[in-house]
Amino acid sequence: MSEILKNKLQRLPHSPGVYLFKDKNKKIIYIGKARDLFKRVSQYFSRPQEGKVASMVKRVEDLDLILTKTEKEALILEMNLIQTHYPRYNIMLRDDSHYPYIALSLSKEPVVKITRNTKTKNYRYFGPFPRSTYAYDVVQLLNKIYPTKKCKRLPKTPCLYYHLDQCLGYCFKNINEEQNEEVRKKIINFLEGDVKEVRDKFTAKMQEASEKWQFEQANEYKEIIASIDHVIAQQFSEISDKIDKDVFSYSSRDGYLALNVLIYRGGRLLGRDDFVVFDFGEQSELISQLIRQYYQNKLVPKQILIANDEVKDALSLVLKAKIINPKSGLKKELINLGQKNVVEHLNTYLTSTPSDAKKTTILEELGSLVDAAYPKHIDLFDNAHISGASGLGVLVSFINGVGTKKLYRKYNLDEEIAKDDYTSLREVMSRHYKRKLSEEASLPDLVIVDGGIGQLRVAKKVKEEMNLPFRVVSLVKNERHQTESLLTGDEEVVELDKKSPLFFFLMKMQDEVHRYAITSHRRRRKKSFFTSSLNNIKGLGPKRKEAILSAYPTIELLKKASLEELSQIVPSEVAKAIIEHFKEEK
Repeated sequence: MSEILKNKLQRLPHSPGVYLFKDKNKKIIYIGKARDLFKRVSQYFSRPQEGKVASMVKRVEDLDLILTKTEKEALILEMNLIQTHYPRYNIMLRDDSHYPYIALSLSKEPVVKITRNTKTKNYRYFGPFPRSTYAYDVVQLLNKIYPTKKCKRLPKTPCLYYHLDQCLGYCFKNINEEQNEEVRKKIINFLEGDVKEVRDKFTAKMQEASEKWQFEQANEYKEIIASIDHVIAQQFSEISDKIDKDVFSYSSRDGYLALNVLIYRGGRLLGRDDFVVFDFGEQSELISQLIRQYYQNKLVPKQILIANDEVKDALSLVLKAKIINPKSGLKKELINLGQKNVVEHLNTYLTSTPSDAKKTTILEELGSLVDAAYPKHIDLFDNAHISGASGLGVLVSFINGVGTKKLYRKYNLDEEIAKDDYTSLREVMSRHYKRKLSEEASLPDLVIVDGGIGQLRVAKKVKEEMNLPFRVVSLVKNERHQTESLLTGDEEVVELDKKSPLFFFLMKMQDEVHRYAITSHRRRRKKSFFTSSLNNIKGLGPKRKEAILSAYPTIELLKKASLEELSQIVPSEVAKAIIEHFKEEK
């Protein structure tokens, strides 16, 4: 233990706050919060530790403290600092895309849509839906059985939806607020599980059409009824308590902690989610931290159930929900159900998933090769273009061996820059790290470029000019374009064992940055080709092109669009011009 650390440990205050452990390189390796900093921090050094905690404590050479007025302030600050610095020993939930919600507009005309952004006002949100296909099925059905507003731009004449009784005629009728509220109320009832009224309505319509021998119409109503039944059948179970709630359960074994959440909305189970992480440090503190991470990009329900009083108390400080540790009744039964799920998931994980400890070993091996203590944060760069056209540079980031998609970035490149790989790399690296420095954001421990000594020297030049602290290496390919060696910052060649875990890990990262570059470039080319095919159409400017692209992702779909459909997006004369344009192409 260093003298600096000893002195600081002797002067720890009995105060709430956040502590930051640092290694010999002054790099933050762990961030935690405490109600009493003296008691919490002292525990790490006054009693024996095991596993990853022991490994962390051995590396601690210094610590910083940030005192707060309350434990609540410490909780909030801890999460913000973790998301800024990504310390090596802090546990992070996997970086999934946000779950979709169904959004219903609360003002003017009723609009139903899918969204992953729940911060827009004047909408009521239903979800989240772990199975996105289910959410899309529900929205499609709602827009079919209720007269919602569907046109982004109102046409001057009634559209097809009006003639199908799927719209009240917002484009030409004066619809009062009472009518809009009635539609909204019916949609809310449906989303809360009350489908009897609408099902009975279409059953009666089907019978009436059959009696009139209108069998085609009757079959359409039959399909709607089947869709309603299908949507309801997708809901796994229903409970009498209609309050929105999330039920958390956890289980630990063999150094791992599993966390399960059952998502109930309006009494219906929408789905579940599971996470498995290292069981690191105080378990209650870890569970509290994981649940707070979980709600960073999700709406918090009215109730959260968790069978742990310490976690309950911590969450009550920062989440606007009623946190309950149930002892009996229905809520306790839900906890027990979650417990069965989480134990089963952890058992499956431990028998089918390679040990995360291997990632630590691989990263330590990589660090020793490139003279980086532990490359917790790795950035990789790549670019894509066709003779300079639609040039694009990308970056992907791996934190503790896992791709972290919210840190991925892509940069458009001018044609002249994109033609030269060295200039492209210099441009993208300079732009990326200039922004990182201006934001005072966390920088990587290691940067990997693809190509050889030329790319390595460009990356080193950017690093030196910007005074960046990370190591730079390059992956070198042979004549058959197969990666075979690593070129260190000192331009020393390190041959790679093609059967080693390190080699496969490097290939995994290389494949990911290449995949991201290719898919991003294809999307850009596709969009560019699409928009260029709409050039020279009178009245079709950039904004209207964007609207067309949003509604019709491919030219094939656009060519099949009717005049009536296009008139819902752009003025009728422009819609006619689009149709004539494609007729002339034929």
